[in-house]
Amino acid sequence: GPLISTTPNIVYVNQPITTAVIAEDLKISDLKIEGRSDGEVVISWTTNKPASARVIYDNVSQINKTSNFTYSNATVEDSQLVTSHTVILDKNKLAIGTTYYLRAVSKVNSELATSREMAFVKLAGGEINTFGTAALFGTIGDFFGQPWLLWLIIILLAIWLVKELRERKTKI
Repeated sequence: GPLISTTPNIVYVNQPITTAVIAEDLKISDLKIEGRSDGEVVISWTTNKPASARVIYDNVSQINKTSNFTYSNATVEDSQLVTSHTVILDKNKLAIGTTYYLRAVSKVNSELATSREMAFVKLAGGEINTFGTAALFGTIGDFFGQPWLLWLIIILLAIWLVKELRERKTKI
């Protein structure tokens, strides 16, 4: 219990300080797709805490889904718990000129994090193109993931709206 010592007119209470540690949810960031000259496609990402790594992919987009994904291909899970992840897709399962959609998946204990969907096309020299709505919205998603930026945009829109309404009033 607390130790109490008294000196004339002063009471000292020596109480242990307890700190609450708020656990952060497992998150995926910095998702990148890279094509190599040998035809390998390398997917890399970072997690905010040590976790496993796996990539799920298909030639059909599931950009509107937030869970229960049904991608037809998946890499073997790398169960090594690290924060920097690299997964290589089997080049023999990737057809040249086909658009593939993928998500990175990381897991630790009962926590599961799945990235946004990204798209790429494998080209003939081993190079790849990342493009389309998946890549575009992924970039916009990262951009709007910054809370200060979202507030700035909301404030600017509000200022513009007020100005627009005032101008319309004066015209009438």
